[in-house]
Amino acid sequence: MNLIKTVFLSFFTISVLIACEKEPQNYDDCILKYLKEDMNEIATRAIIYSCKEKFSQQTNESVVLQARELTEVELDNLEGRAKLSHSNTFGGEIYNGNEKIRVTELKVKIRTKLDGEIVTKVYSDNITISPQTTKNFYVDIITGDDGAEYIWGIASARGIEINN
Repeated sequence: MNLIKTVFLSFFTISVLIACEKEPQNYDDCILKYLKEDMNEIATRAIIYSCKEKFSQQTNESVVLQARELTEVELDNLEGRAKLSHSNTFGGEIYNGNEKIRVTELKVKIRTKLDGEIVTKVYSDNITISPQTTKNFYVDIITGDDGAEYIWGIASARGIEINN
């Protein structure tokens, strides 16, 4: 009888521990939980894609309808750094220095050399950056020539005004 109790108690404890493992609540948590440094390019891209898909639905239609283009002053309050991280994934971190604007979309322009020509392309990322916080962003790009430099900047952004 003690063996049955021990087996049942062990099974119950393991079940509770598995159920209590915290699932990611947002895109950043998802990336931090599943993306590991030693992963190959295909696994990395699959995780980034899956996390984006899973958490892109968090932005409801009312937020999208309320979003507006940020002004030049508001754009000046966005700053960050980025680089080519895996094959054709360009990403980094953006700090939103605005006090009352939640960024909902970020457009970055990336200039590089492609087939010997200098080209600039604009890429969009649906993202949520609360006021005075930093978030990671990632976009899949058309990569430049081998050894090409990547120069980037924020082309535009959309966001919503929030009341604290």
